[in-house]
Amino acid sequence: MQGKAYGQTQIGQKASYGEARQHHSVVWNCPIDISFKSPNPFGWPQLVFCLYSVDPSSADASNTPCLAYGVTHVPLNAGQHDTVVRLFALEPSSPFQALQGWFLQKPPQLKDPAMLSRGEGRELTRTASQGTISVKFNVVVKDMASMGYVAN
Repeated sequence: MQGKAYGQTQIGQKASYGEARQHHSVVWNCPIDISFKSPNPFGWPQLVFCLYSVDPSSADASNTPCLAYGVTHVPLNAGQHDTVVRLFALEPSSPFQALQGWFLQKPPQLKDPAMLSRGEGRELTRTASQGTISVKFNVVVKDMASMGYVAN
């Protein structure tokens, strides 16, 4: 496998007119083209989402806190798949952490958001629901039968 494991896609804002405004939604049109070659689908690829708020007055965009996280598996079957990804934010684990976050204006953050794609260490994470993201996948599979898999 080659290429970057992380990336930032684009910035969007709530529509000021039309149907998107009525649904309080932000639309991202961000095509992702990925290719995988493996005889073992264990740990099938996942997309991890980190939603950030943009502060136009801040000169340092790298210090912007993540407001919500989400994770979903890439569908295994060929075709178009509509997936709803539930978003969540981290909750402070102690009153001191809550006070510190209030003073610094930064919510709790994950050091490595990729840990969401692994199962270990997530059971003690305190979270609060933050809404959903709708993701549309267009999946094409090739040569899966030669690896011993039956694809629809």
